Amino acid sequence: MIKETIKKIEQTLQSGKSLNEKQTLELKILLKRLEGQVQELADKKEKPSGPFEESFNEVKKSIDEFESSHPDLVTMVNNISNILANMGI
Repeated sequence: MIKETIKKIEQTLQSGKSLNEKQTLELKILLKRLEGQVQELADKKEKPSGPFEESFNEVKKSIDEFESSHPDLVTMVNNISNILANMGI
């Protein structure tokens, strides 16, 4: 949605409808700033930040390594968990 709005602004700027050169330049500058801020938000969304996210990633990595090194045990525990869940426990 934000990217669509940016594209509409760009189209308006390119058409030059009722804008003088100063207004066009100011809008182009603001548009570039907006695009930069959108990119920063996208980057922050993709990258975990803070101690919680780092801890979460470390735990996830440990679980993945455990599952890889002990596949039979993981399967057995999953089966037991499913049996207990089906029993309502």
